[in-house]
Amino acid sequence: MILLNNQIVQPAEFPESQFKTGLSIYEVIRIFKGHAIFLKDNLLRLRNSIKKSNIDIDIHQLRIEDKLNRLIALEHIEEGNIKYVLHLTKDKWDEYIYQIPHHYPTEENYKNGIDTITCEAIRLNPEVAATGSCLEEAGGEHSLYVRPHDVEGLAAAIARTQEPSLRATMIEEGLKWAQRFTQEQMACETMECYRKVLTKET
Repeated sequence: MILLNNQIVQPAEFPESQFKTGLSIYEVIRIFKGHAIFLKDNLLRLRNSIKKSNIDIDIHQLRIEDKLNRLIALEHIEEGNIKYVLHLTKDKWDEYIYQIPHHYPTEENYKNGIDTITCEAIRLNPEVAATGSCLEEAGGEHSLYVRPHDVEGLAAAIARTQEPSLRATMIEEGLKWAQRFTQEQMACETMECYRKVLTKET
C-alpha cells in the first residue's frame, strides 16, 4: 500500500522509475512498536533539504506525522521503515509514503555479533555532494552542493575546489566539522538515542 498525496494506491500503480525525472527529497523513518521514532530529526533534515533546494514549501503544513500515523494504522506496522518522498516536477509536487524492506539485528545477533566485511573506497571529490540527502549533514556548510542530475553545476563546483583560497578554507573548516563525527562523539549520541527510547518506554 502507498499513500500518494494521502490517498491510497496499490504498488502495481506505482512505478518507482518516475523518480528519475524531476527532484526527489526523501527521508526514511524508523518505526518501533507502532510509532515513528527520531521523527524530529527526520523532519529537521527534510526541512533543511527543502530550504537548500530553494523550494517554497512549509513542511508544517504538510502534516507529515499525521500521514505517517495513517499508514502505520492502515498497514498495522509494528516495526520497520517508512519512506517519505517529496517529488517535484516542473509544474507540481507530490508526496509518496510507503514501506521499504528492512532488517534489524535479532536478539541472537546482539548476543553473538554478526559477520562483517570491509570495503575500501575513495571519492575523487568528497567535498562536492548532492543536495537533498544526508551528505549535507556529513559535509557541513562549507562544502559545495549541487542538485541531482545537474551535470553543469557539478562540473562548476568541482572546478571551484581548485581555487587556492576556497580550497584552503574548505579543508580547514572540513577538518573542524569532522570532529562532530569522531568515534567517541558518535558513541555518545547513539547512547543518548537509546536513553531517550528507553525513557519513553518506561
